[in-house]
Amino acid sequence: MQVYNWPVGPHGLLYDRCWMVVNRNGVCLSQKREPSLCLVQPQVHLSSNKLLLQAPGMDTISVPLKNTSDMRSRYKGCQSKVCGDRVEAVDCGDEAASWFSDFLGQPCRLISQNPNFSRDTKKKSIEGATTPSLSLVNEAQYLMINSASVQLIQELMSSRQENSMGDQQLDTKNITSRFRTNFIIAGVEAFEEDNWSHLVIGNTRFVVTGHCGRCQMVGVDQETGAKTKEPLLSLSTYRTGKVNSQHQRFQALLMHEKMNYPPCYYVFLGDFRRVPDASVIRRDHSSPVCQLHCSARAKRLLK
Repeated sequence: MQVYNWPVGPHGLLYDRCWMVVNRNGVCLSQKREPSLCLVQPQVHLSSNKLLLQAPGMDTISVPLKNTSDMRSRYKGCQSKVCGDRVEAVDCGDEAASWFSDFLGQPCRLISQNPNFSRDTKKKSIEGATTPSLSLVNEAQYLMINSASVQLIQELMSSRQENSMGDQQLDTKNITSRFRTNFIIAGVEAFEEDNWSHLVIGNTRFVVTGHCGRCQMVGVDQETGAKTKEPLLSLSTYRTGKVNSQHQRFQALLMHEKMNYPPCYYVFLGDFRRVPDASVIRRDHSSPVCQLHCSARAKRLLK
């Protein structure tokens, strides 16, 4: 689902990665452990306060978006870990637990972040950035991807695959979906984003706090759950000149810049500019320069 505006909360895009599936021991089940999680299609319905969950062969169920005091009284609190950080959560009940257990074929439960729990980033403070409160993310509130960089990776993959028989050709849409990003930008050179320090999208200002270390999880095809060695191999070729499967930097990590935002506001997309570069790239909103992908990360609603 591509949208042109979405509400922003204290952790980033509203409801982005506020839930995760855990096994019977409370350990997070990510796509690295369970690739079939990519087949779960969450849909956020703000007006009805529901998160709909759909998956092949499963009935559609819903869980409340807002973690209310009534929910916290009916459902038990629990704890888990994200990147070594202990997080406090609320169990989402037996119906959701049975649904995921049936789909994944193992006992598990769906939990959501306790709204009263605050988790700070481990990154050093960067001038201009807030001290961010994080959801169930690994490092930052937002991930941004440059479509030109994806295109270059796709071209590298194609040239490698010309010399390999039987390798599946991946298009840019498929590659982009594997990185499960929040923002997709266009109109700049490939990997130009490596040198950015700030970014303005619409009226919202962001600080670039680093770049994500991508691993083999990007090898999971988000349409099928199948695993491939690409696009990580081609990304490593570009970064190091060598073919390997080690973590490679890709996608800018973004945090809010210090501003007096209301508790919840909307980010509107269509224009973006680099800072301090004064040039602004503008397009009609039917063909935005910056796209907001809730579903590109919708599969990150579930970590």
